[in-house]
Amino acid sequence: MENVHVGKIIKKMKEFAKNKDLNGFKEFTKRVIQENLLNKQLNYSSKRAIIKAINEINLFFADFNKNEEFLLHLLDQERKRQNGKQDYIAFLINLVGELYYFMGQYNFALENYKKALDIRYQLYGDSHPDTIECYSNLALLYTELGRLREAEELFILTLKAYESKISGHIQEYITTIWNAGLMYQYWGKYSLAMEKYLTAMEISQLNVTKELTDSIENNLGVLYLETGNYQAAEQYLQKSSEFTLQYYGINHPKTIITLNNLVSAQMNLEKLDKAEKGFLQLQQTEKSSMPIISLKIKINYAVYIIKTGKTQEALALLKGCLEKNTTPETRIKIFSHIAKIQVIHKNVEKAFETIKKAIFYQKEVIGRRHIQYTKLLGLLGLILIHQNKKDEAFKTLSESTQLQNEILLQVSTSFSKDYAWNFLQKIKGELNELLSLFYILQKESTPKKLVKCKYIQEIYEILLKRKAVVFDAGAERYHQILKKRDPDLKRLFEKLVKIKEEIVLRTTKGYFSDSPEENQKRLNKLTSEAEILENRISIVVPIYSHELKTKQATLQQLKNKIPEKTLFVDIYKFHFFDFFTQEKTPQKEGYIIFYLQKSKTEFLFIENAAEIEKLIKKTESANDNPNRGVIKNSYNEAHDLTPENALGKLWHVLFGTQDIINNSNFDSICFSPDGEFFNLPFEALICKNGEYLIENYRVQYINSGRQLIYEQSNQNNKDTVMIFANPLFEIKKNLKTSVKNNKDRIKQTLFRNELNLFPQLPGTASEAEKIVKVLKKHHINSTSVYTHESVNDSELKKIDSPKILHFATHGFYLENRVDIHPFSRCGIALSGINNILKGELIPFFFEDGMLTGMDILSLNLINTDIVVLSACKTGRGQMASGEGVMGLCSALIASGVSSVMVSIWNVPDIFTVRLMSSFYENLVAGMKKSEALKRSKQKLILSLRTQWGEAPSWIWGGFILYGDDSAIRNLSMPSNIDTVVHGEKN
Repeated sequence: MENVHVGKIIKKMKEFAKNKDLNGFKEFTKRVIQENLLNKQLNYSSKRAIIKAINEINLFFADFNKNEEFLLHLLDQERKRQNGKQDYIAFLINLVGELYYFMGQYNFALENYKKALDIRYQLYGDSHPDTIECYSNLALLYTELGRLREAEELFILTLKAYESKISGHIQEYITTIWNAGLMYQYWGKYSLAMEKYLTAMEISQLNVTKELTDSIENNLGVLYLETGNYQAAEQYLQKSSEFTLQYYGINHPKTIITLNNLVSAQMNLEKLDKAEKGFLQLQQTEKSSMPIISLKIKINYAVYIIKTGKTQEALALLKGCLEKNTTPETRIKIFSHIAKIQVIHKNVEKAFETIKKAIFYQKEVIGRRHIQYTKLLGLLGLILIHQNKKDEAFKTLSESTQLQNEILLQVSTSFSKDYAWNFLQKIKGELNELLSLFYILQKESTPKKLVKCKYIQEIYEILLKRKAVVFDAGAERYHQILKKRDPDLKRLFEKLVKIKEEIVLRTTKGYFSDSPEENQKRLNKLTSEAEILENRISIVVPIYSHELKTKQATLQQLKNKIPEKTLFVDIYKFHFFDFFTQEKTPQKEGYIIFYLQKSKTEFLFIENAAEIEKLIKKTESANDNPNRGVIKNSYNEAHDLTPENALGKLWHVLFGTQDIINNSNFDSICFSPDGEFFNLPFEALICKNGEYLIENYRVQYINSGRQLIYEQSNQNNKDTVMIFANPLFEIKKNLKTSVKNNKDRIKQTLFRNELNLFPQLPGTASEAEKIVKVLKKHHINSTSVYTHESVNDSELKKIDSPKILHFATHGFYLENRVDIHPFSRCGIALSGINNILKGELIPFFFEDGMLTGMDILSLNLINTDIVVLSACKTGRGQMASGEGVMGLCSALIASGVSSVMVSIWNVPDIFTVRLMSSFYENLVAGMKKSEALKRSKQKLILSLRTQWGEAPSWIWGGFILYGDDSAIRNLSMPSNIDTVVHGEKN
């Protein structure tokens, strides 16, 4: 009977919540507390159920003060009892901690969570649902406090307990997965955050309530907003705002915050009419209890009305915000927007005064080494240009971009690559300004004056330190530490990474509740500790000083390292910044190209990126010959130019007008491409004499010039070659296992909807046979060949840094799935992939039938000299200015591979066999990798001309070489290990 009584009480309370009747709820709960919670007749289980319901509904109404009074009163009553029940006291203390967490009083929350955990651990141990709940709460609190490694440890412990030791509690399990996603989002590990959110959402949709699903969708929307994917952000936040409006009402904090995030996404998409509707809804809300959120909404609204041209109204609104009690960061942001309006009004002197105030405030209160400071310098540079002080503007923008480079290096050497990649995109505005100003200055100046003012040197050195830093910095130092196998050294390195992570969070994200003064004091202490650790590590591992050297890298250092008879061509894509029109004017893109030799430095501006990118797209033949990938043309333009004509025109643009190509004696060209140039094999360019570039020069590709300055040394003494070829894309036996977990199901669903079935590639079997024959001829017998069923995930996990790793199969890249992490949407096909795409279940050792970029990061390739991806378009991926392609190639290089051969076009099956056989013949003869590829291409070109009278580039041009160009040492040493072939056709 008691359960029925309690059930009726809870049902009645939920009706008040459903009807948004706060007063009725207050009156009813007052009676419930007196009649049921403060007497001794009701058992503790029933009391807990009622208290939990009252607590949830108070949080639903955001009635924090009433909830605090209610919980503390109950806790006081129980403590006064002679034999107060400890598990009940822990239950109440935990709820108090949760309340303080929602109120933002994190110190009080931490104190109560720890008290509750101590009691529950003593009572139940570490695997009881109540103890696990405390761990989960602490993990979420540590997330808010920026103690992310501690949070991760607790989330891992909690999830393992829910998955292996605790049955039921599905809602708590989903909440923990979702909160772990939030932790990874705060940490900048966006791919892991997305994985957790998607897993939690799928389970929630199958098992739980719309409310929980909405919370997860809301977090996904915020994640996409933070990473700049505004289209996906709008999609999720729109759904979430509709739900919260209906479920919580217009005045609930969750509704208000979601609506504000939604209009932010819509403004970034320039959907101002939709944003206006959102702001109209926000104006109807009651925000008196949310002063910080209220201020953010006002600032957001000011940005909106600036975009609509109502600058006077925005100015008045922002000046009103300055009178509020604001945080230093918010105050500086307001100053920035006011200065922008003053520039629009051509009141440049006032704008100068305003931005100077903001800069002074930033330096005094928060500090100079902060991303916000660099943004203020960017705005100051704009104002100086309006004052016609171009030299001062150049100096200011140069300071901004150099400081950003320093912070970027810190980010890239301690944080996940996806956070560093995203961070890079957030700081490119000031570099765009600087390059646009340089473009103006070179139009107005003579080359001699540019050299005298050191403009060229300064511009190039900024690009040298920034370009591809995300993929270059950090990896080789860490790999060297792993090679040392020194536990103490590893511990030092891990400690250093933790310190750098906190430095980055404090200077770029602001997830700490410290005052500006406390934050600066902590930063100074962390910086000193980091310097001490870096010096200790550098003594043992000299290459660790790579970061410091990279910071100081100069143009002269690079030129000294460029080999004789080598031309280095460095390309950078940027947006032309229009200093004199409003933001909504579309930005035109361009390229700056540097041509460097030991004694020369020349540069070229390409003013219209769109025109040259059309030419690059037309170089790729639309041939329908049997190939090693899925042919999906990304453009539908009529081909008014043949690919060969386009290749000739591109040579003329890049080299035809440059004296350097005619007046210099070099036999090798090293390219560091950017933008759409990543999709161009430069060796296929047709020179003035009608020959292909590869017929005259060796060609190598690197991510940045720093790879020439500080060459990577590989200490692999193994003489091992691993070849994976001719997988069985569709297997026909043992189709009886089940999908293991939600993660696999999500991944399989994604690819099933995006990819077509893969045809078999008979040429790959022949390719493997011919490579083995070449290796045996040179007495290289320590070769493992995997074919048919053995080309699977289980075998790949056994890889242990072979000297050479070769894949001959299909490749793919999901170009349109921008909502998925780039490393997760590129890959190569393994055995069983067609079964997966058809929704069939296959034996567990095949796993998902594919090797993605994300999978590559977990392979042991630290000492691998070269990976050859003999498949279509394995060089494709998501591009970002100055940072290369985030795809299979960058995943391999990030994993420590010295060099990678990839294709950037569809490659024909039969001719690829001939090219690869010839390449290995040259490689094992001791040639440099680029020379080996050059000779094999020249041989194929000569053969084709003999047979056909021509050698079209689509046959041989697709493969390019990235990274280290040295010959592979010790490869031809005799070995007693025979070639082993794995796999048989079923």
